[in-house]
Amino acid sequence: MKKPMKAGDIAAVKAALKKVPAFAPEPSWNEGPTGWRALVGAALAPGGNVGKSCKGCHDLWEKPYAEKYRDRPIK
Repeated sequence: MKKPMKAGDIAAVKAALKKVPAFAPEPSWNEGPTGWRALVGAALAPGGNVGKSCKGCHDLWEKPYAEKYRDRPIK
């Protein structure tokens, strides 16, 4: 998502975001108001702020993901 985000291609970012919940390394990471599914839903909602949602997700999940799953391949 980095390339389309830098290019301002929000449509491409939104298309990629739809796949994010499937990449959650644990089902619990999709639960609750700060779960991946909810953050993606906020980004994709009418009037949703993709940049804010992406930043919010990274702020919450980047460190825990890196600590446990950095070497996990994304398929």
